[in-house]
Amino acid sequence: YFTCDDVLGTRRERDDGGFVDYDEQNGRLARAALTMVRRMSRDERENSPTMFDKIKDISEEQIKEGTSQRPPCRFEILTLNVDCDGTILTSGTFPPPPQNAPPSPQPHENKPSKQITVILDVAHNPQAMEHLIHKLRSTYPSSRPVRFIAGFSNDKDLRQCVDTLLSATDGDATRVHLVEASHPRAASLERILRETKDLVGDGGGGMYYDKNDVGVTNQIKLGLRLAAAAAESDEIVVVCGSVFLMAEAREALGFDEPRDSEYVAEMAGANLKYGQENFGEVGSAGVTDSS
Repeated sequence: YFTCDDVLGTRRERDDGGFVDYDEQNGRLARAALTMVRRMSRDERENSPTMFDKIKDISEEQIKEGTSQRPPCRFEILTLNVDCDGTILTSGTFPPPPQNAPPSPQPHENKPSKQITVILDVAHNPQAMEHLIHKLRSTYPSSRPVRFIAGFSNDKDLRQCVDTLLSATDGDATRVHLVEASHPRAASLERILRETKDLVGDGGGGMYYDKNDVGVTNQIKLGLRLAAAAAESDEIVVVCGSVFLMAEAREALGFDEPRDSEYVAEMAGANLKYGQENFGEVGSAGVTDSS
């Protein structure tokens, strides 16, 4: 067998405290595999299994371009111009926007605005959230505060999920917004508050939520407004906690893209798991709510 270092050369060691950037690691694995295919001689490819029959010559540039692509909501970075009311004036993405990225309307004349960084990530359990927080800290200066908008699936350790997020806000509960995904497997807002009572106290200890409007859209607008009002800081707004939040979150941020029907969403909640929900699922016991 071959290792990535065998194919691509040894990477320079970095002092990252043992943190593994799985996104970077997966990209490196893909580059190594494609590089091996590229190096195969024509005769070797002709004698290989049929799965290689249609592989054409690929360039190093094509490999770099292809393996640099990332699916939505995997540390997806958006940059938004937001007014003091939390209204998005212009939007864009970094890296360059995909074809379905939200349009960029003309800015409102004479209306003050602030550029806000928003990150969408499907981190959905404590292990994945620890990975997300470490990536935040390795990508941005530690001086930049983070504001979380989060909801969770019903079978996750809700207390530990919230505790992990609070570790990135220096224990400031006012920089955590709780929401409830519109999905059969979503944890209710009441249960999240109940499970975290010993962490933050009664009533959420300052965490933002709205029992009359538990959805994502309202809290995204509030989070953007608070981030825009933080004159002396450059807050990062992170939406995370469940893959089930992301369709509504992207719609709230201006993306116009297809969504599953209510019937498909209902079937997806019938004790099934999406593949991405298995990330970091190590030694965690499922917890269900009988209420």
